[in-house]
Amino acid sequence: MKRSIVTGAIATLMAVAVFGAPAVSMADEHAHEGIKHMKVGIDHIKEAIDHFELSKKHTRNKHAEKALINARQAIKEAEDAIRHAEEVPDPPVIPLRPLLPPPLR
Repeated sequence: MKRSIVTGAIATLMAVAVFGAPAVSMADEHAHEGIKHMKVGIDHIKEAIDHFELSKKHTRNKHAEKALINARQAIKEAEDAIRHAEEVPDPPVIPLRPLLPPPLR
């Protein structure tokens, strides 16, 4: 029984070593893609605010004013989220060699 537990533990460590690094790399890639999409979204919101500012001369609407305030707040929060995501350090890379059992002779 002890032998099967040890074998299972070694197999688990090997699986983590083999599949863990690509999974972390993939997650990191997806996070960077998400940040790019957020930046594009912020640019679109800023464009919409600019258009609203130009048309504001012609209309006075409390709901539109509130939407403008909310849009500016959303931009601030999105920029803070991007800044935080970019500050998070990358996870350490686990070297493959130490996790593998020594070769049998």
